[in-house]
Amino acid sequence: MEKETYFQVLHDASCLPRFTYHRSLVDWYMEGLPKDIIFTGCHIESCFIIIGGIITDEDNRMLFGETALSERLDIDDLLKEARNHTAFLIVYFFTDNFTKMGEDIEKLDRILPLKHGHEHVLVVMEMECSKDKKNIIEKIMTLGISRVEVVIKRRSEIMQRITCTLEQILSSYLVGTKEILLDHSHTHQVDSSLLEVNAILKRLKQAECYPEPLVGFVEPANNEIDNILQRFVTLMQNSRNITQVHVRITGSFP
Repeated sequence: MEKETYFQVLHDASCLPRFTYHRSLVDWYMEGLPKDIIFTGCHIESCFIIIGGIITDEDNRMLFGETALSERLDIDDLLKEARNHTAFLIVYFFTDNFTKMGEDIEKLDRILPLKHGHEHVLVVMEMECSKDKKNIIEKIMTLGISRVEVVIKRRSEIMQRITCTLEQILSSYLVGTKEILLDHSHTHQVDSSLLEVNAILKRLKQAECYPEPLVGFVEPANNEIDNILQRFVTLMQNSRNITQVHVRITGSFP
């Protein structure tokens, strides 16, 4: 009889404060979008974050802190949760066993749609080794998963890459709505929304989510973008009810 597999789920994004802050800015921007313009097709993907490999209690504390809520899910419950998400991030703790890593990710691939351009694999290594890094990337790409990154087991690097992956989802949504706003700029009053979306995109770039410079965007001479960014800070400081962002994070128990 096959041993039943359970998963760990973390319910909140308190361990990702930068993403939570940026998501609150996007929610604020969405509330102010012109109601007479249809933004069909523009939606923020919900990311399902899966923790794989050998996960110890110490690893969990290092990543998510002592207060993160968790529960155990079996495969059926995991499938139910996955139906509510359109993007997937696997954070896999590698232990020098290429065969086990391949089997674990293949198992997830059988129950989750990981080959539709909405998947990302982040492999965490104990020590840096360029040969192992190359082999890891090649092994996972043979499964049909194209977006693969490898980082050292250091909390700052792991959380930075998780945060950046989630912020890329926010950016994709913002770029989509910006294009629609530009399409309607000759017939609708969209100047304020365009300033807001450019400000948030600039804020994401400043957070080093995207190292490349802004392309095709000229900063207004009167410093409006920086003024909006400062208002963001004031808004967050004065607000006592910042939108709570829920990120579903799962991981298998040994």
